[in-house]
Amino acid sequence: MNEKAPWLDIIHLPRFTAMALVTSVQRIATAAKSVGELPKPIALRLKILRDGTTEVEHVLAERRQVGEATGAERTEADVNVDEAIRGLESWLSAMKRIPGKAAKASAAYAAYFGEGLTFITVDYDTEWAEIATRLKHSDESGHSAAIEEMGGKEVLDHVRKMHKEYGKVLGITTVQAAPVKNPLTVPLANAFDALRRFVAVVLAHGANSDIDPSVIPVVTALLEPLEAQRAKNAGKRGRDEAPVEGEVTPADGEEPTGDEGKKKPGPGGSD
Repeated sequence: MNEKAPWLDIIHLPRFTAMALVTSVQRIATAAKSVGELPKPIALRLKILRDGTTEVEHVLAERRQVGEATGAERTEADVNVDEAIRGLESWLSAMKRIPGKAAKASAAYAAYFGEGLTFITVDYDTEWAEIATRLKHSDESGHSAAIEEMGGKEVLDHVRKMHKEYGKVLGITTVQAAPVKNPLTVPLANAFDALRRFVAVVLAHGANSDIDPSVIPVVTALLEPLEAQRAKNAGKRGRDEAPVEGEVTPADGEEPTGDEGKKKPGPGGSD
């Protein structure tokens, strides 16, 4: 990365994920084609910016190739197992109201949900372990057999399946591929530096808009993708909450993961 230029920090960029950054730069490049020939300083900076995001794309592709689970995949697996557990809770609650099944259903319910559903609000690794413990106890205590006897085999099988997938995605029940040698941290930092420098040059070009109004359409077109990202961020946070400006978040470029109240990804883990 080029030597740090502290004066560039005055340029506040929208918040991006790695993929959103790549997409926005592609939109800038498309906009550049629509305005005709660019001034040489802007054209040069755009080339450097595109080269930087190409490296980000390369690292993202490499991570996908080695099978490293993304934040989105972990979130999906977490949601799936949560819903499976909630489905079992609802089913057992219904069985507790049926004569002839109430006793067994109540016992199974107490084994799984004696402490409520708080165990699916904890971090990923702890949640996996909590579910594993309950399934093991259910099997050993006869609750699993009772659930199947009452007609809940499909419900319980779904919990087992989602729990198994959860363990795979978290790397608990399968060996995760070794992290790639080129993490996103450096390429993202380089791309962000290039984007700030590009914006600085575009703004400098637009500084004379009071003298030469013809620069306005060019500057507007080149910066519109960034304004679109800023608006998207604002929409996600609600109209009454200002968008957060800054670097790619989290540091690895993935979307923030986990439900509200969940401390993800796990004790001592990093994402």
